[in-house]
Amino acid sequence: MLFDDWLWRKKLIVLLIVVVVIELVLLLVPWDRF
Repeated sequence: MLFDDWLWRKKLIVLLIVVVVIELVLLLVPWDRF
């Protein structure tokens, strides 16, 4: 159970990082291309 909980937290952290990166890309890229 502890291992599963750790995996869940790791997945949530990865998801948060991915969301932040996507937001940064959306903020930065369109201004350069358009």
